[in-house]
Amino acid sequence: MNKVDARLDTLFMAMPISWKGTLQQYVGRLHRLHNAKRVVRVYDYVDSNVQMLVRMYARRLKGYSAIGYRICNTPYDVFGRKRQATGLERPDAEPLGGHGNMIPKQSKPVVVHLDIRKLKPDPETNLPVLSKAKLEALIEEAIVDAYNEDEQRVGLLTMIQEHLSLPFSVSILGVEAVVEKVDMTRDGRIVAVCQRDGMKQRIEILDLPLPKPAPAGAEWIAAYSYWRKGF
Repeated sequence: MNKVDARLDTLFMAMPISWKGTLQQYVGRLHRLHNAKRVVRVYDYVDSNVQMLVRMYARRLKGYSAIGYRICNTPYDVFGRKRQATGLERPDAEPLGGHGNMIPKQSKPVVVHLDIRKLKPDPETNLPVLSKAKLEALIEEAIVDAYNEDEQRVGLLTMIQEHLSLPFSVSILGVEAVVEKVDMTRDGRIVAVCQRDGMKQRIEILDLPLPKPAPAGAEWIAAYSYWRKGF
């Protein structure tokens, strides 16, 4: 991530997600340390008229808390239940047409804060520690027939797919999932396809917290990481 991206301190969450791994991946983009950054904020929107979306939102609240965010203003608790109004609060909905439907008076999102200074510099991914010479040798083997950066990335993907021992289990924010395969997105990102309870989610391979010990073939992920840094 470049220096401009490291300054990012605000995320507007308008997509209805619920899995902690996805949430961690989204907010993690704000967690890069920068001298001018002290607090990061997420503005999380929820359609309170749709109960399924409210339940997904409640799961996100649990995820924010697990990461270390402080929830500042929300009409719902972590179980998706309406909070009781206090002297400092105002109900955000009123009956519509006498039929019990509720429409929001305002569309203010919940705001969650995190003190960036409390974060560790880098998440632990448990990549194998290899010498510079070994990493360069792996990269040379992967990109020997490549003519440009895109072809080099495909070469590294091929090596990861051929050598990484699959499937294996990972723990993402305390949630267990299984890495079933490694793939590439349309925009050229190498991702791990994780599965939990029948649901699949793609996570960038370099953001994936590998188990200890790392699975066989993980040295190719380390080589890809080294290549990304400007081999």
